[in-house]
Amino acid sequence: MAETENFRSQKTGAIELAVKECIRCKLCIRECGYLQKYGKPGEIFERYLNGDKDGRLPFECNLCGLCTAVCPKDLNNNTAFLQMRQELVADDDAHLLPEHSVLCRYEKMGRSPFFTLHGIDPGCDTIFFPGCTLTGTRAETTLRCYKYLKNEIPGLGIVLDCCSRPSHDLGRDTVFSHQFNELCQKLKRQGVKRVITACPSCLVTFREYAEDFESLSVYELLASSMTPGKEQMTMEVTIHDTCVTRNDSVLQDAVRRLITVSGIKSYESEHSREKTVCCGEGAAAGFVAHGLTEKWASIRKDESGGRMVITYCAGCSSTFGSKLKNIHLLDLLFQKKRIAENTVKVTRSPFTYWKRFALKWRLKIGMNKCT
Repeated sequence: MAETENFRSQKTGAIELAVKECIRCKLCIRECGYLQKYGKPGEIFERYLNGDKDGRLPFECNLCGLCTAVCPKDLNNNTAFLQMRQELVADDDAHLLPEHSVLCRYEKMGRSPFFTLHGIDPGCDTIFFPGCTLTGTRAETTLRCYKYLKNEIPGLGIVLDCCSRPSHDLGRDTVFSHQFNELCQKLKRQGVKRVITACPSCLVTFREYAEDFESLSVYELLASSMTPGKEQMTMEVTIHDTCVTRNDSVLQDAVRRLITVSGIKSYESEHSREKTVCCGEGAAAGFVAHGLTEKWASIRKDESGGRMVITYCAGCSSTFGSKLKNIHLLDLLFQKKRIAENTVKVTRSPFTYWKRFALKWRLKIGMNKCT
């Protein structure tokens, strides 16, 4: 298991490196509203080291990594901003911003017995880990996807739980380390060796901090097994790549193969793949800088040219909401009839909690029938 206890020590030094290596070229500022507001990364970090420890500033950054994608020095500025968050929070929740309390409660509830389920039979070594937001907003799609995967992988288990990414991104590294290690140790005791995720953030979390598991995206698996069917869709779309997996070309290629298999023609926007923009939800920045994060959705809407936007992150889809036309890829694959009829139902908060609870019990009842 990856040593997440050393999480903070792995990140230290990022601020100093950015101050030293940033050449103040302004390429990142052209792309980012946050940097347009606060200035060049090297200057921001230099002010911080000189004692200007604004408690809100690092939390307005989406930690999306676009600045790194365009940086000629390949500086990992989002790691430096995350380090700032860690140092400001310092494992004392009293230093968290009030706006983040709702997200901390969301994570706590996601880990509670009310919503968690570890449906793992003896001898099972592979699980489907759909993530919190997908199960709440798209419970039926989650269930259909699991049934499909179970036909492909007999004995596949399913785990409804939270990977604690919110704590990670808020800088609560000790909280994250404890909670994520607890989850991983439980999975390990249950014999799990492979984790199939639907949430890109969950995927990155497992890959970065749980190296004992083989972690792959559900889209990679689906792309290798799905073939063109009778129900072909006729539409033109653009693709919103998630910022947390901006450098994962394997995942991005799998998404595009699945769209092609559905008979849909997709167009690449200026900000796609490694240069994708954040949806606005990333790293909880929307809680404290709504005006800034709204601009990301505007960029995506402008570049879509009126086409439908395909997302493969339930968080991105929820953040876009009614601001732009979007379809989650798993809805496209497993709710084709309803997509064609425009009758797909996406659950909104607070009813997402009920959907997660109901899905847990539907799965439990199904498992009991099989025993």
